[in-house]
Amino acid sequence: MNKDYFYRNVDIEERAAQGERAVRLSFSSEEPVSRWFGTEILSHKSGAMVKDRLNTLLFAHNRERIVGPLSNVRVEGGKGYATAGFDETDEGNLALARVNSGSLRTTSVGYQVHKYRKLMPDEEYECASRTVKGGPENNPTYIAEKWSPVEVSLEPTPADPSVGVGRCATRSLDGIEIEEVRTEPEAENLNGGNKEMDEKELQRKIDEALGAKSETDKAVLKRTFDRAAAAGQEALAFRMMVEGKTSDEITDAIIAAQAKERGKPADAGEGEPEKRTLDKIDDETLIRGITDPDLMVIA
Repeated sequence: MNKDYFYRNVDIEERAAQGERAVRLSFSSEEPVSRWFGTEILSHKSGAMVKDRLNTLLFAHNRERIVGPLSNVRVEGGKGYATAGFDETDEGNLALARVNSGSLRTTSVGYQVHKYRKLMPDEEYECASRTVKGGPENNPTYIAEKWSPVEVSLEPTPADPSVGVGRCATRSLDGIEIEEVRTEPEAENLNGGNKEMDEKELQRKIDEALGAKSETDKAVLKRTFDRAAAAGQEALAFRMMVEGKTSDEITDAIIAAQAKERGKPADAGEGEPEKRTLDKIDDETLIRGITDPDLMVIA
């Protein structure tokens, strides 16, 4: 088999009628298949399948064992179909007899992928036959949005699609366009977006984010979020953390946001903490300044 192709199997759904030498075969679907890089789904939306290279039915992907022609390649209901003919040759006659007897039960398609869409965890994607969700980071979901079937074969002993050639790491992703759409929904919806998370949802996400950090980073961020909570700026702090900002940058933004809410300009010094006099500070912030050395309050 060509190492540049992926392979997957589909059961033969029909047998040829008595005296006929053609059968309608399904050769692809939107069923997820495990690959070494994650879970793969072939999109059967309009235009996703490039059909112009598919014209011959083989036996066991052997290009020297031609069974007959393929015609009327099409997509229906999220599946790829073709009409398979059987040549009046020893190979064609034998294959037709085995399909009709049921000893040949499966077709296998070899295909090339031109473009993948990599889904973010839990991102929803509308395929032709179903709505799918992106898998976790350690098992991402790839939607083949542009792909070409190049071989359809009758398989006497189809391999498990989750092992063997289908998972072979020698089939790299080099040359395949991979699109990732990072919408960062938390960043869009918090502190100025069209939607606001409720307090419980926001706290859950903050707890999840903190849980993934080292103990040192967790302690620093915990102080930052405590400060944000006291200032009513948890959404701002979480959005900035999603964007990869440091604890110091988040703290500066919290101070600036507080100053803006009070109608007073934030300190303009580069990297300098905000300096506030005792007559311009509330009691709560004063107490935090005394107990938290990271917050500078001067008389």
